[in-house]
Amino acid sequence: MQKRSRRSIWVPTAIFALIATIFIGISIFGRHREFKSAHAYTILTSEQVAIRLEDYFEVRILRAKELVETRKSGRLDSQAAFTQLAEGIQRHLKGMLAINWVDTDGIIRWVVPLKPNREALGRNLRTHPFAGPFFRSAESTGDIRFTPPIELYQGGTGIAAYFPVVKNGEHQGVINMAFRINPIVDECLDSNLRKHYAVRIVDGQIPVYESGNPGHLDHHPMRASHAFEVGDRVYTLTLAPARTFAASAMVNLALILGFLLGLGLALLSRKLILREEQLAESERRYRTIFENAQVGLFRTDTHGKILDANKAMAETFGYTHVKTFIEEYNLEENYIDQADHERLQHEIQTTAAVNRFETRYIRKDGSPVWVRFSAKVFSRERLYGGLGNQYRRRKDGHGGPD
Repeated sequence: MQKRSRRSIWVPTAIFALIATIFIGISIFGRHREFKSAHAYTILTSEQVAIRLEDYFEVRILRAKELVETRKSGRLDSQAAFTQLAEGIQRHLKGMLAINWVDTDGIIRWVVPLKPNREALGRNLRTHPFAGPFFRSAESTGDIRFTPPIELYQGGTGIAAYFPVVKNGEHQGVINMAFRINPIVDECLDSNLRKHYAVRIVDGQIPVYESGNPGHLDHHPMRASHAFEVGDRVYTLTLAPARTFAASAMVNLALILGFLLGLGLALLSRKLILREEQLAESERRYRTIFENAQVGLFRTDTHGKILDANKAMAETFGYTHVKTFIEEYNLEENYIDQADHERLQHEIQTTAAVNRFETRYIRKDGSPVWVRFSAKVFSRERLYGGLGNQYRRRKDGHGGPD
């Protein structure tokens, strides 16, 4: 019983562990697929947003180049003409903080719009502590130059761009534009994207723009980055989902159902094992009673072949060993009185049972023996089962126990 008790524990446990492991594997696979899909979507989104941001800045660069070409044509020689065209650009493009004209000495001479940028008038960009090198590079090379984020003359943090005006190889001055990044990026990124993603834009290692929780950007496993160009600068955009990745309801449901299935099968197997143990114990007890009973117990088929018997039954028919009795003896073949046999068959066919039936059989050694037995037919299998015992018939015709 100790082994059976252990079996009733480790078999259900093994079944539960197996089912749980299978569904955990399915869940892990499902989570991995969903994670890869969500990550791929974030990568695609970062690429599309970077392209859109590059286009936004390119529009502003193109308008600045338009100013340069108009100035080279001689149509912006007056402050009024410059102011009129610059105001039109500034009104229609968000984030355009200022459009300035810088003379050949590096001095800001005209500012648009005037009121918020008055403090910048007369400033020398060549000597600016941070923007100076970029301004001087634009003057010397004739190429467009953008600064990293700097403190602007107009106040606050932004970026400055310098567009040299060179006509017939002669340096005529520089058109200076000052941008605030946040309004440009906020217009480019719709509110829905900023709601679902944390956003960061950097110029090298210098932050240019941030939105959302910076912690997601630093540690989120699904963050994705993409580079884009602003003039001669290369910015890097990083996106990370605002929420921590969570498996879908279907994956979680499959995991829950898997655990429930494993638990159900484990409990069912335990119940079956316990039932089997109970039946085995009942069979053991039955066999003990059956084999040690003082009265003969037996079971035969409809042709008289012994299927099972105990020692008392075997000894009644002269056998020492039960196994030999079962293998060799047949009740149908060892009747002495045929009339008794016919009467027995009649009773069995009529009532499917006999009670205290008396007849004589031939024993192993050839001697006759009176046997009184009771039996019942198991109709499904057409087997006889019952008990019998040897007895001695007296001269008056009545029997008594041997």
